[in-house]
Amino acid sequence: MILVLLATFAAFSPCLSNGFVYDDDKNIVANFDYRGLGGEQFRWMFTTFRMGHYQPLAWLSLAVDHAVWGMNPTGYHLTNLLLHLANTALVFLLVIRLARRARRDAAWGEGENPVYLAAALATLLFAVHPLRVESVAWVTERRDVLSSFFLLLTLLFYFRAQTASDADGKRGWLAAAMTAFVLSLLSRAMGVTLPLLLFVIDWHPLRRWGREAQTGEPFRRIVIEKLLFCIPAIPAVILAPIAQRSVGAAIAWDLHGPVARAFQACFGLVFYLVKTVFPAGLSPLYFLELPLDIGRWPIAVSAILVIVAIASVVMLRRHRWLVAAAVCYGVVLSPVLGFGQSGRQLTADRYSYLPAIVVAVLMTAGLARLLRGRGRTSAARIVVAATLAVGLGLGARTWRLCVAWRTQESLWRYAVEHGEANHLAHYNLACALAANDQPDEAVPHFERALALRPDHVKSQYNLGNALSELNRLEDSAAAYRRALVLDPTQGRHHYELGRVCLAMGREDEAMAAFDRAISLLPDDPRPRVNLGVLLNRRGRIEEAVAAYRGAIRLRPGHRDAHYNMAIALERLNRNAEAEVAYRQAIQTDPAFAEAYVNLGNVMGRGGRVEESRRLYQKALEISPGHPVARRNLDALEGRLKPPRR
Repeated sequence: MILVLLATFAAFSPCLSNGFVYDDDKNIVANFDYRGLGGEQFRWMFTTFRMGHYQPLAWLSLAVDHAVWGMNPTGYHLTNLLLHLANTALVFLLVIRLARRARRDAAWGEGENPVYLAAALATLLFAVHPLRVESVAWVTERRDVLSSFFLLLTLLFYFRAQTASDADGKRGWLAAAMTAFVLSLLSRAMGVTLPLLLFVIDWHPLRRWGREAQTGEPFRRIVIEKLLFCIPAIPAVILAPIAQRSVGAAIAWDLHGPVARAFQACFGLVFYLVKTVFPAGLSPLYFLELPLDIGRWPIAVSAILVIVAIASVVMLRRHRWLVAAAVCYGVVLSPVLGFGQSGRQLTADRYSYLPAIVVAVLMTAGLARLLRGRGRTSAARIVVAATLAVGLGLGARTWRLCVAWRTQESLWRYAVEHGEANHLAHYNLACALAANDQPDEAVPHFERALALRPDHVKSQYNLGNALSELNRLEDSAAAYRRALVLDPTQGRHHYELGRVCLAMGREDEAMAAFDRAISLLPDDPRPRVNLGVLLNRRGRIEEAVAAYRGAIRLRPGHRDAHYNMAIALERLNRNAEAEVAYRQAIQTDPAFAEAYVNLGNVMGRGGRVEESRRLYQKALEISPGHPVARRNLDALEGRLKPPRR
């Protein structure tokens, strides 16, 4: 097992060099609420629905990371990896315990089987599989590995309770299982179906109820035991949709109806099995197109396969292990199959974390049959070698995928080139490129996103931003206009259109855009500042001053509002007020060379020559090549030179 853990660590080790990616910028980097271990932070952790989840223990673990590592991403990734290694060890122990309970089942074969070797091989394939990367490499998904850790402990404690030799021991282990279950739900609500899962496990392999029951326990006691586990699960079920609605992540049933959700569920059941066997084309985002086209062949074929699978399980119901495995797989996946759809993902790699444990159990059973005779036969050695080769291949793919998660750009470039190149993959890559000052590379990906989804407003808007950065103002204005056709209520779009039109000299269109932006963004000072610039340019100086004052009321420290108002006040010969405005601009930005120059001009006109000289010199200290500051200083010193005799 030590070798399995070392191989897992090696496969995921590139994560330790990764940064904060995907939604980490909003949830980790720009979020100050979780940073600290005081009462205020604890209150926030246990009351927030940020990200559309209730996960106070996940936030607490991130707070501990911050206390130890600050904002160094290596520490956060190390915690995720250590939790995955712990889960790997727990999966191995769980599979061994299941093997002991099911040793006599036909699924495990006859005679002596190297169960430990089979369990280690199956655990290796679970641990190094590329489908685990999203849960481990993405800091925001800490909730996956943390909730899974406590849920695995819950199962192990539950199995231990069923083998306790006395009633007190059983109650103690059940209490431990209940505690671990609560901790899992406080990390993430993925395990809400545990009571039903335990009920299935009681049927097989524990054989506590049913026609082949071996324990002789009253069925009523078994049911009451499960109802106790429902006590913490019910609040989690209630809180989950509330959390989703609080961030607008829940999708209404009239937009995505029950029939479509049933087809989505069938697709998910097949998707995770297919990707487990053929982990190609993995992506950080599989976009859910609404309305869902249930006639599209992957969706329709998945529904047919699920119906066939259900019929097969019914026909083969005498094979209890098959029925139990199929039901457990569906039960574990049920919270994320789309019936309570949160977000616009059709499926997600991270959702495979717990269901993969069911696959690991089946794989252990199959390997145990193949390896009977303790692996001394050549056939058994071939099976071991083949399994290790598969594990090596999966580990290598996991390594490459972990490297792809290094930065925003590398993640979405991988998604575009190797995964599902949906419009959001292109859009996110374009945004990453634009953020890295590569607007020329961003533009084609914004355009590709729009080719795939012409009504994607954010792509149109950000295309306009990128084109503006490239000084392609006509194209930029056209992109903003298209964005406004799609959604005329976005004040930012009106503002950016006005800014570009102002730069092109289209003052009437710019003024209309700024007026509309001000009405839609009443708390944003930028449209008022730019409207003031336009009014000042048109000679409507008093109106310009009023616009600047409005911006300053919204943001007293707005440098450009003070600076431009000072210019307008100079034009009105209100130099004393202009002086105050320039000084406020300098106070906001002490390195604002232009403000020093203009204030020097005001001082010079007022006869305060020495102060004017100091201001020009300060501007030149900040910007040694500033031409206006140099010219004005030279002219000032020329006037101050004594005349020649």
